[in-house]
Amino acid sequence: MRKIYARLSVYSVLMLSSAGALALPFNTFDPRSMAMGSTGVAIDDPSTAPFFNPAMLSAADHSKKFSFDLILGASLIDPGNLHSNWKTLNDIGKTLPGAGTDLNTNSAALTTSSSSLTTNIQTLSNSINTLSGTTISVANSGQLLTNLNTVSTNLNTVTSNTAAVSSNSTAVGNNVNTVTADITKVNQVLNGLNSHPIQADLGAGVVLAIPGREWGLAIYKDAWAAMGAILLYKDASTVSTITAAGTTIGPNLIGIGTATGAATTDLNTANTSLANAINSCTNLSAATLAACTSALATANTKLTTAYNTVTATSLTVSNNAGNISTASATVNPSTTTLQSQIHIRGVVVTEGGVSISHEQVSNDIDWSWGITPKVMQLRLYDATLATSNTLSNATSNDYLAYYSTLNFDAGLAKTYLNGWRTGIVVKNVIPQSFDFKNAPSAGATPVANGSTFYLNPQVRGGISYEYPKWFTVALDADLTRNDPAGLEDPSQCVALGGEVSTSDWVQIRAGYRADFVNAARNIASVGFGLSPRLPFFKPHFDFAFTVSPDIFKNGLDAVTQVGIALKFGLNF
Repeated sequence: MRKIYARLSVYSVLMLSSAGALALPFNTFDPRSMAMGSTGVAIDDPSTAPFFNPAMLSAADHSKKFSFDLILGASLIDPGNLHSNWKTLNDIGKTLPGAGTDLNTNSAALTTSSSSLTTNIQTLSNSINTLSGTTISVANSGQLLTNLNTVSTNLNTVTSNTAAVSSNSTAVGNNVNTVTADITKVNQVLNGLNSHPIQADLGAGVVLAIPGREWGLAIYKDAWAAMGAILLYKDASTVSTITAAGTTIGPNLIGIGTATGAATTDLNTANTSLANAINSCTNLSAATLAACTSALATANTKLTTAYNTVTATSLTVSNNAGNISTASATVNPSTTTLQSQIHIRGVVVTEGGVSISHEQVSNDIDWSWGITPKVMQLRLYDATLATSNTLSNATSNDYLAYYSTLNFDAGLAKTYLNGWRTGIVVKNVIPQSFDFKNAPSAGATPVANGSTFYLNPQVRGGISYEYPKWFTVALDADLTRNDPAGLEDPSQCVALGGEVSTSDWVQIRAGYRADFVNAARNIASVGFGLSPRLPFFKPHFDFAFTVSPDIFKNGLDAVTQVGIALKFGLNF
């Protein structure tokens, strides 16, 4: 059982530390856009233009000269609520290994005490027969007392054996109850996590942006990783075997308890009668001969009854102990092999590119266009690990595929005189696909394993309204479905957010993003910005926090996703 739980714990450790792959992120972890529900296609922010819409370099506020920003962020999605189930698994881990070991130990002790009971019953039978054939007379009083004491010794031995059987069966009962209850809890928790990937997204980026109406330019470098693990649960039969052991052991323990209870009653009665006979036949004389004879007759009757009862008990105990021993053996780790697996998949992408924008006038209508050529490096990871593998196997290069490619993003934007702005962008305009790979044997060159990562175009539209120095509101919508990078469902979102400025130094932000494909992936977001005005330049610090909206109804235990992002930058 210790190995069983250790393996089950490996699942949890992997799932907690690895996280599962998110859908291909549309944007970086820019905290301003994240706090505003992940909007950004039509928001006036040069630092996010390479990630949301390069046309915004020319459509943004032209008073901004250039900016330099460093962005960091991370998110975690836990649809199986592992964080709330972890305590249950941890508590079970403290009791299950010991209970499994004790079950086998006490089952063996029950078998031993059952065997001893059978042997000592035969010795008792022999001494009872000897006592029955003993001549009752004053002249033979010495031999009579010797035989009486021998029967008393053997009777006490059998009584002790019966008590040992009863004690061992009680211990086995306690152990099997613990084992069965704990394995049932483990099964419920892990079965609930089955096919629910634990997901995490990590990102970092640096941007140097120079906005301009005629021409805008931005240089950026970023990296994001979508990594995770999912439990492929295949151990229902193993759990059923362990549960069946408890089901078998239970009735057999009841049978032993009933039989030993009856035997104990008759043995105690026989002991009382035998003690009376010994007392009556000690210092035997003609005057006490009749009392001794009567006491012996009563003792022989009670001894016969006790012998018959304990003999039947021995047969029941022997049979039931054998059944218990057989059932307990199925809980032995040497005969139980878990079949479940952990599927780990992830994508790590690094990008470097240059965004170029220009404001165009057509038919007296001014609008902006932008394009972002970029170099992309991809690291694809895909491994399915058996329970016999150690965690170190998960870091092997046997599951890695490396790719480099070129692609570009393109966007349009229009700024209106009344504060409204619209935009549309296509990211990853060139459709591409990349194979996940595994090595056919350890150390061999990885080859395509049949799974494919699709880098398809993503189209998003946005609209915003800005009242300068006071507030901004924005709405973005995915016009295409985003394919997953790993193990989860695709996504298609609509996002709404806003920002309120106070004294031009502090910005308060909030937003909401709804996923049309999977409502469980909806998020609420909040954040703030600090931008003190200093001579020649303006530093700014931004923070964002996202959480699943169920927290507002059901508290912390309902949180299935959480995210955080930070940004430090300078505007000149």
